[in-house]
Amino acid sequence: MAEDLRELAAFAEELSDEARVILQGAGAAAASYEIKPDGSPVTPFDKRVEAALRQRIAERYPGHGVLGEEHGAEALDAEFVWVIDPIDGTKQFISGLPVYSTLIGLSVGGRPRLGVMEFPATAERIVGGPGLGVTLNGRAIACRPCAGLDEALFSSGIPSRDKADERAAVERLYRACRFAVWGGGSYAFALIAQGRLDVAAYRGLDAYDFAAAVPIIEAAGGHCSDWEGRPLGLASGGRVLLLGDRRLAEPALRQLAGSVE
Repeated sequence: MAEDLRELAAFAEELSDEARVILQGAGAAAASYEIKPDGSPVTPFDKRVEAALRQRIAERYPGHGVLGEEHGAEALDAEFVWVIDPIDGTKQFISGLPVYSTLIGLSVGGRPRLGVMEFPATAERIVGGPGLGVTLNGRAIACRPCAGLDEALFSSGIPSRDKADERAAVERLYRACRFAVWGGGSYAFALIAQGRLDVAAYRGLDAYDFAAAVPIIEAAGGHCSDWEGRPLGLASGGRVLLLGDRRLAEPALRQLAGSVE
């Protein structure tokens, strides 16, 4: 790699510091929002955080690309592309629920290789990537062993607006698991890396929703793919499967596909 991954991780934490300061200072103003053309909410803080991080990246690494939720894409053909979700969980941010996050990922050659997940409300930060291990506030963490779906704790988004086939696929998978929780978003992804959850199946995601979580979960010992079992990258579709134990991959994919004996 042209740049050292540890150096890049240190810079990503600097970006995370900046996002934390902005979001922790939001106060009552966090409740102010607009509705985007796709029907989702956006606050001034989404835009402010992303603009600040993009400026820092342009100053430090002018040859790198950037993909962000609020301000679009630049130089996606670059070897190094930063992937930013300034507030993952804007609805939670507006509502005061403390599970929103800033997600900062780095893709190298189209594949996620570094992730920082910053949770300002709980002052938690997870950092990880290949060769770096995974840490939560500086303490090493890892996924837990889970030999079968019947032992697994499952997470997914609220299914009420899903297409019928996606809803059926998720239902097959969660019914094969021991317990299910709903609507955790990126906090659920973080809990897989901490060994608290085992399976997350989400749909309708963009790269900035999962690019930070993938290298973290994989470095913590887990496994990530789309619903067809393909590795996740910038060009992946919106269906993602995140697992704390790769032994769950085959049975989980069978449930999603409906090819269960």
